Amino acid sequence: MKLYEMPDHAVTRWASFENPKMEKGQGGRSNRAAKGAPYETFAPGESKTLLEVEGAGTVRRIWMTLEQPDARTLRSLRIDMYWDHSKTPAVSAPLGDFFGAALGTMTQFENELFANPEGRSFNCYIPMPFRTAAKIVVTNESADLRQRIFYDVNVTLGDHHPASALYFHAYWRRENPTALGSDFSVLPLVKGRGRFLGAHIGVLTTPGILGWWGEGEAKVFLDGDTSHPTLAGTGTEDYIGTGWGQGVYAGRYQGCWVADNARGRFGFYRYHVPDPVYFYHECRVTLQQMGGADNYEVVSMLANTAPIQPVSVILDSGEQRNLLDAPLDLNDPAYWNVWTNYYRVDDVSAVALFYLDKPENGLAPLANIAERTAPRAVAAIPDKTVVLTFDDAVKSHRTSVGPLLKEYGFGATFFITHEWMNDAEHFLSWEDVAALHRIGFEIGNHTWTHAGLGDPAKAPALAAELAQVDDALKAVGVPKPVSFAWPGNGFCPENLAELRKAGMKFARRGMQPEQPYGEIRLGPLYEPAKCDPLLIPTAGDAYPQWTLDHFKTVVDRARDGKIAVVQFHGVPDITHPWVHTPPERFKEYMDYLKQNGFHVIALRDVARYIDPDFRIDDPMTARRYPEPKAK
Repeated sequence: MKLYEMPDHAVTRWASFENPKMEKGQGGRSNRAAKGAPYETFAPGESKTLLEVEGAGTVRRIWMTLEQPDARTLRSLRIDMYWDHSKTPAVSAPLGDFFGAALGTMTQFENELFANPEGRSFNCYIPMPFRTAAKIVVTNESADLRQRIFYDVNVTLGDHHPASALYFHAYWRRENPTALGSDFSVLPLVKGRGRFLGAHIGVLTTPGILGWWGEGEAKVFLDGDTSHPTLAGTGTEDYIGTGWGQGVYAGRYQGCWVADNARGRFGFYRYHVPDPVYFYHECRVTLQQMGGADNYEVVSMLANTAPIQPVSVILDSGEQRNLLDAPLDLNDPAYWNVWTNYYRVDDVSAVALFYLDKPENGLAPLANIAERTAPRAVAAIPDKTVVLTFDDAVKSHRTSVGPLLKEYGFGATFFITHEWMNDAEHFLSWEDVAALHRIGFEIGNHTWTHAGLGDPAKAPALAAELAQVDDALKAVGVPKPVSFAWPGNGFCPENLAELRKAGMKFARRGMQPEQPYGEIRLGPLYEPAKCDPLLIPTAGDAYPQWTLDHFKTVVDRARDGKIAVVQFHGVPDITHPWVHTPPERFKEYMDYLKQNGFHVIALRDVARYIDPDFRIDDPMTARRYPEPKAK
């Protein structure tokens, strides 16, 4: 309809707490018309009926705001819409996900169908026709959250709908995690005649799975399609109109609200408005669960039992080899740097938006609040999990340590500082560092000058120290590190804050302050539920006097959800003899791990056992080591 045309019979009404029944001439009567009822308080377990009307009409706009729209609230409140006295809702979704607050994150945006002008309200402009009745209900399914809710629903009544007019539906579901090798169902099978309008999708990536998560194709199965769809895309970011990765943007029909690589959080949308997707008998929509990474990362993940399955590689020539048809030996060094696509598992949720020729869709009821608000699933920590770390960029890391660990299939992290690298005889070159990276080991940051970070005065310079290492690594093709080792094992709250700003995910401290430096003691084990990931303790700091029996005592404690993080320096370490490990003794240690079935990983791999959104109250974050000397 043109803006200047007027229908014969339709009338405009607004439902709000100021006039919930939309009665003519009855709005705003409370408090002698002085804004007496702009909101109501929403108690736990309570439902609020936002709209209930008889007759034909169309919902034109929904606006709403909450007092505290945090992530738990937005998944705890549900919105249900019923058309024509139906018993089951056509729309049933968590409030936040429906309005585009993917993963419970409020962002400022405006698109064709939804808007959040300043990041603190909800607007929906999808036309929703009804023939005999409409009802919209919001329910607070939390046990403890109280909210003030403000709203209005704008409708026209008396509309004459043609027989071809369809009913609006929205359906939310979540898989936490998805199943390896199986597509995520954005819209389960619905039967009838209708139009798939689009979807809001949220992804929480699985900690410990490296690389890009969004290689999976969107697929639309239409009218009798079985194993293969009629409509198939080329990748997740391609489906929402971008390419080669995914950042934040808001387009009219496609966009991405959230793109947080550090925390593995992505929320995005696609609307089929100018490109309608019609179906005449049935429809289902899926999103393939597939990622991609350089092959050395894939080999590392497989060695550490990450839940992935390689499916194809793209050779330097541009040729794609499909591994499900003709497998390749991915451990062959010739394939180290090729791009490899793989099935993966993540925590994925979606609101499917669609029209249907009936007011009920036959889909399963909305998941309960426990499923909706559960944290992303993390793997259980296997007993005998050991993290190997090597500090200071010692030459023996390349000549003896790396080859032995590679032979045994072990993961490890090598922490790089430039402080001694000008001594080319005893320390690594940047090319040596790149060679360790190319055979699958993690490269971590140890600052440029090995600065003592127990001193808060070093905090202003820490970002530059980290950046110098990052830039040197980038120059030889090594990605920006996500792991850090505190130089000299010193730390303090001020430098901890700088690490967080820098986006570091993991940082290893020493055995201190629990144990004195330089003594052969047992350090604390790493318990992910109790330890801040930027203050991961060392279970054993290797010294020349270590024995195999002591090493066994260090690592044999790795059980019951605890990880043994072991700190080595050079093997041998000629210039720093106080942290030297004899090569023959080191091989005894590694033989013990290999022969006794230990799970040996890099520091980055502990991500599999941590929910990045879980905030840990670790008293060590307020400590300083070394303690300042008394004046």
